[in-house]
Amino acid sequence: MMRRKILLLVLSAAGVAVVLAAFGLTMLLMPGEKQPTSDPATRTATGAPPVASGCGSDTSATALDPAKVPEPGSALRDTLTNAIASYFRCSSVPFDQLARTFATISVLVPHYVTDEKCFQGESGIAMASWADHKGWADRQGREDLFWVSLHRRIENTLACLRPAEQRLFFTDVARAFAYVTSRFASQTFVDPSLKGHRIDHCLYNARECNEPAALAWCQQHGFARMTRWEWVYVCPTYTLGDRKTCPAQGCAGFSTIVCGR
Repeated sequence: MMRRKILLLVLSAAGVAVVLAAFGLTMLLMPGEKQPTSDPATRTATGAPPVASGCGSDTSATALDPAKVPEPGSALRDTLTNAIASYFRCSSVPFDQLARTFATISVLVPHYVTDEKCFQGESGIAMASWADHKGWADRQGREDLFWVSLHRRIENTLACLRPAEQRLFFTDVARAFAYVTSRFASQTFVDPSLKGHRIDHCLYNARECNEPAALAWCQQHGFARMTRWEWVYVCPTYTLGDRKTCPAQGCAGFSTIVCGR
């Protein structure tokens, strides 16, 4: 009988030890500590932001206000990159939509900077075609890769711009970001502008006017179709195709462009 009691006491002590060991392991894995994850959706490669579950496809579009431009420098840079990063970490945003957003912002870069020295010699940055940027993103197959590329492009672009140009770049990115992340099937652009100038009704200087220029504007913002356009005489204007400014009288710029998905 005595041996049986001793055996029961030993088994009870062993059980308590097992419980305590399990409790200790649980405490090691409590939230707030670094925990291993096997979630394949978590984007952590190359410094990409982790997934934030439960966010919508237009969650951070309002985070960039073109009417509230931060001070040039680190404040402006961080506002841009943080807002866009929060959008790219949304697990509910489809891959294609993220690729479209990448292309819409990337295509703004060559309107401001074309010198490859600003990008450490990286070629292809000055591509002017939205489709080229979108195709590059599609081929990556991983959204974290083109987010890292976009982040680097924004930082390098801002580093090569004067303060006044940084403000214009912020405004243009903020507007483009809002348009491409919108869920609306169509968008009416009133007095569309880039770099502080109205968009010329010709794609190139006195060439490919009206429909070609309006369609190029729509495509640059991720829309497939152009349904209507109107223009008025105004100066200065900016041509999307050859990236030139028309400063003289007699220039004409779009007053309205209506685009569709």
